[in-house]
Amino acid sequence: MKIMFEDVVEMPEIRVNGKLYAPMEEDKPAKKVTLYDIIAGKHGAKEWDDVVGMIQTWYYGSYVKASWCATTVSWAAASMGILDQIGGKNENVYHMMNACSKSGKGKFFSKKAGNIPTKIEQGDILFYLWEGDIMKVDSSKHVSVAAETTSSNQILSEGGNQKDKICRLYYEKAKLYAVFRPDY
Repeated sequence: MKIMFEDVVEMPEIRVNGKLYAPMEEDKPAKKVTLYDIIAGKHGAKEWDDVVGMIQTWYYGSYVKASWCATTVSWAAASMGILDQIGGKNENVYHMMNACSKSGKGKFFSKKAGNIPTKIEQGDILFYLWEGDIMKVDSSKHVSVAAETTSSNQILSEGGNQKDKICRLYYEKAKLYAVFRPDY
């Protein structure tokens, strides 16, 4: 079996004639930073604390107490410099989903198109529909980011306005309405 450099996750320590050669930081493959990393950096922030206030103020220009799952994803995308990929700032899950589908960047998958990916990748933006078959502006819905790569029917998602905080929760893949995979 041939092992390629890109297959090596951790660089081993090597001894030659008793001398230890430890890998240098620059020898280790770089981890791809995703929206998950940005949002997880605020993990534990509670509804209407300083972190959520900062996100809402960034979005609205003042501290507005409104739904904040979409504003959290918008803020994270802006923090990474990829706001254009999701079609700009959005406070509504439906509008964000449509903007992602039309941005011409990344990859968009939907139940409607019948192409929800079998494998969800860490950092994918996940659009959930809680009731009904078609997402609309006033549907019961949610947006978050995949916390891990998985092919499971339970998807670990990190997001805002999940149990009134930024946290990780499992959601049923059956409720997944669309997925946007940004170009990282």
